[in-house]
Amino acid sequence: MPKGEKFLTVARLAASGIASKMNFPQDEIEDIKMALTEACNNTLPSFNECKNNICINFLMQSDKLEITIEDKSQILEKEDYEKKNALGISFIKSLMDEMEYITDKKLGTTIKMSKYKDG
Repeated sequence: MPKGEKFLTVARLAASGIASKMNFPQDEIEDIKMALTEACNNTLPSFNECKNNICINFLMQSDKLEITIEDKSQILEKEDYEKKNALGISFIKSLMDEMEYITDKKLGTTIKMSKYKDG
């Protein structure tokens, strides 16, 4: 998906549709959309610069929805990433049941978050 605010709306609609299809309650669907927005806008460095595409994967499992966001253009040390994004990371963790992030000098930044059904 191209980076940028206008494409984030598409990702939010996809997340909403998938979570709805999985029978998540509406309040949890809103949490998922908010976490996705936070991950893209505030936690991934330079999301709105539109230099490269990002990859958003939705994995529907029987007990959870897992969302993975990959930004191969962003290279940060894990410590720098944690310092710069502490508030966003905490916010996502409060909305989702699981959240992890991986920073790699060659592969970029990956955010993986999950919401369990009845979680």
